[in-house]
Amino acid sequence: MVVDDHAVTYQELEGWAQALARHFLAAGVAQRERVVVVLPNSAALVATAFAVSSVGAVFVLVDPSLGEDELTGVLVAEQPKAVVVDAWVLQSAAVARALAAWRATAPDAVVVDDVPAIARAGRGDAPAGWPPGPRASPDDPAGVFLTSGTGGVPRGVVHTHRSLCSGFEAMKRKLHEFFRGSPLDATRRMLLMLRRYRRQVLRPPWRPRVWLTPVPLSSITGFTFVLQCLLLGQTFVTMRTFHPRRALQLIERHRVSFLALTPTLVDLMLRLRDVDQYDLSSLFVVGLGASPARPELVARARTRFDCAVVVGYGSTELGGGVLATDLLDPVEAQVSTVGRPFPGAEVRIVDDNRREVAAGVVGELACRTPGLMAGYSAGGVAAVDEDGWYYSSDLAVRDGDGLVRVLGRKDDLIIRAGKKVYPSEVERVIAACPHVREAAVVGAPGPRGEDRICAYVVPEPDGTPDVTDIRAACRTQLAAYKAPEAVFLVDALPTTTAQAKVHRAVLRADAQTRLTPHIKEAP
Repeated sequence: MVVDDHAVTYQELEGWAQALARHFLAAGVAQRERVVVVLPNSAALVATAFAVSSVGAVFVLVDPSLGEDELTGVLVAEQPKAVVVDAWVLQSAAVARALAAWRATAPDAVVVDDVPAIARAGRGDAPAGWPPGPRASPDDPAGVFLTSGTGGVPRGVVHTHRSLCSGFEAMKRKLHEFFRGSPLDATRRMLLMLRRYRRQVLRPPWRPRVWLTPVPLSSITGFTFVLQCLLLGQTFVTMRTFHPRRALQLIERHRVSFLALTPTLVDLMLRLRDVDQYDLSSLFVVGLGASPARPELVARARTRFDCAVVVGYGSTELGGGVLATDLLDPVEAQVSTVGRPFPGAEVRIVDDNRREVAAGVVGELACRTPGLMAGYSAGGVAAVDEDGWYYSSDLAVRDGDGLVRVLGRKDDLIIRAGKKVYPSEVERVIAACPHVREAAVVGAPGPRGEDRICAYVVPEPDGTPDVTDIRAACRTQLAAYKAPEAVFLVDALPTTTAQAKVHRAVLRADAQTRLTPHIKEAP
């Protein structure tokens, strides 16, 4: 494992985990008790998660960028026996205040603030009968991950040991399926791979596979990637904090094969003027997920990185990825859909009565997968029926070939002139306009009960978009009722987490505030 060029071997990680486990046992951490881990991307985070699991406790991974109220909410909800932080995290006044308030109400709780020191002090051979804690069942709780909170306060999602390993099993099955069928079918697939990705496919077989993701390891996405690398014995590279130039340097230096990140982060990398000066020839696949990827961005990434780009869909509740495009899909499908389900996962598109709709009809995306959560840590009703189907609140449509396109959240749907408007289709047109860096479209309540379409546009550094041209492009390429009534130029779009998902609830509130005077004046 490599963090900002600092390498840690598997043997060292194992030693850290064993030393921490002994420390937790000595501190009285018992089976199923919570241990809140507030650490940046680091070897310490990975070692701590495995140490907590080995004593039968449950880790709660928290992004250090959470605000004071959010972190306080997590501590109150989880009632942890221990909290793990480091000196870098404690520099945050918000974290320090939340911890101080929590310790005042939980005097017997344990705070671990120097994982490397504990690892050094406890270095030694593992005792007989390791691991030391009670033997866990595959269906026992293993970890809690926070949802991204696009609609409000983040919720703790509980995953078992089995559900956390389901993604790894799906990847193995997907690789196996590639070679199934007749020898002729397998040969055809390999020839297509060679034609599309000749340089990457023909790389020397002894060269190691190296993964890089800058997304927080406290997220289900980041943790799943590092877990897969550890199980496969491959090199995993990450960053304490993301910087686009630093990411390019790490790809070049460590000959990264697989890059996984969000559309926003890859966009920041592609906007550097000197991307071409870095040797990125080792890249085989760039994976995009966590938020919708614009077709224009996917196409630009394919060209600039000169490799395959895979777009996926998943959620914290589903244990990570559920759908993804395939390396052999048509190029148009790779840039405009999220592909088909992973092996073992099932998806369907349903109407408001949860009845499956035909291909080409928009409905809610429902998923059934081995990675389904055990529930929310604070209780509450989960959108799961008695047959194990999780209803995502995402609007999607499936074509005749089984490829799924996600259109956005049900809450984001705009009703205009009695007709439905999906923000993604308007955003796609605006994003193609000159000098537009990023765009988000929301609906604000109008005077007659229908939504007013508002577009928030972030200009490129080298120019300012023409609002009149944006409206004209929308009227030309879309139905007239889909054109935005208001276009606001802003410096940046509000985001919910370090994964940089657009916080549409904030934009809707802002649009309503901006338009309120005009609504009152309307006849």
